[in-house]
Amino acid sequence: MTTTAVPTALHATARVRDRVMTITLVGVLTPDSVPLLADLVDEAATKSVEQLVFDLRRLRGLSSAGVRCMLDGHQRLGRGVRFVIRGARPEVAELIRQAGFRHGVTMLDR
Repeated sequence: MTTTAVPTALHATARVRDRVMTITLVGVLTPDSVPLLADLVDEAATKSVEQLVFDLRRLRGLSSAGVRCMLDGHQRLGRGVRFVIRGARPEVAELIRQAGFRHGVTMLDR
């Protein structure tokens, strides 16, 4: 009997270097995968990071729950942490803007 693993919709990694945490998201951020992102954002709160970067260059889709999770993290970490969203596809960037997640956030194309 052969067992085939069903791939998850999202692969997420976090790396901290020089007080910058980069969370890289690959795939699709669905409501079911939001807890994975929330755990990584919570991890940022336990570190003394000055900047939190969401690398979305390989993110193909984003649910409104995912945007809310990023926004909650932004509010929880406060003004002392710089937020950067890197490489969001146009449709993802628009969803982020529509959610009001543009003040205090730097959006980079690459």
